Amino acid sequence: KLSEMFSALRLEAGHSKASIYRKVATRCLVLWILGMAAQGNLLQFKLSELRLYINVLQAIACGYLIAAMAVLHLRVSGQVLLTAGLLLGYWLVVMLVPVPGHAAGLLEPDLNLPRWLDEQVLGRFRYPGTYTVLLNSGNSGANVLLGVFAGYLLRSGLLSAEKIRWLLVIAGGSFVLGWVWSHELLGAWRFPIIKHMYSSSMVLWAGGWCYFLMAVFYLVIDVLGLRRWAFPFAIIGANAIFAYLAVMLVGFRPIADRFVGGAARNLIATGSEPLRLIGELLGPLTGFGILWLILWYFHRNKTFIRV
Repeated sequence: KLSEMFSALRLEAGHSKASIYRKVATRCLVLWILGMAAQGNLLQFKLSELRLYINVLQAIACGYLIAAMAVLHLRVSGQVLLTAGLLLGYWLVVMLVPVPGHAAGLLEPDLNLPRWLDEQVLGRFRYPGTYTVLLNSGNSGANVLLGVFAGYLLRSGLLSAEKIRWLLVIAGGSFVLGWVWSHELLGAWRFPIIKHMYSSSMVLWAGGWCYFLMAVFYLVIDVLGLRRWAFPFAIIGANAIFAYLAVMLVGFRPIADRFVGGAARNLIATGSEPLRLIGELLGPLTGFGILWLILWYFHRNKTFIRV
């Protein structure tokens, strides 16, 4: 179902661009509000605690918006150039534009251009830690576009072996480029793999892993037809956003402790390393099991919560 999220399919189905724009805007708005509810303290209804841009769902919203507009208005070659431009542009801005009162190219957790921009624009509504959001939103778009290209490849008329080969080639290229970009051989121009800044090398390194895993899963599930083992993961994927929000808003560890908290504490208290490990894992695994059973019930009743 990977390619269903992309606007190209809606165009192929005969939807007007106006209707697609409305759908894109609505989806972005809903994702943004859900992100604020998950980590932005929206449900506290307290302005002093509100965080405007703090959650991965909001990064997905930005990336989806950029990718949707690219798919609607650019050829595939233009989309590739845009992806490269976003990655290179972010790098050059960080390297060349000085932080006011400091030098350019600073990559310290508490002193870098993306963090300074967040402080200036979002003020007290920004993320309180070292994650940055505004300037690296373009890289979120590049990240989603990498997924778009994978969708194009999987939907192409190539033979399965060719699809797997190209997925692995792109994975290898992304690994190499990400590694070289982050390596010390570039000196002052290196762009380390930094998750909190979502650096361009980070996008390529993460994209490489995604393409590699896509190749493996496509081979095992679609080509070899070995599907049964993936059923537990398919249950989660069918309601992924619900699962994510349920963990963020409800949390299942306290519920699990009601059932297995005593047993877990007793196992930890034995002093035996294997039993202690089992005790430490018992609560998290039970909480996950409760969530999975809820998702399985949704799946069985064909209840799919999508944005």
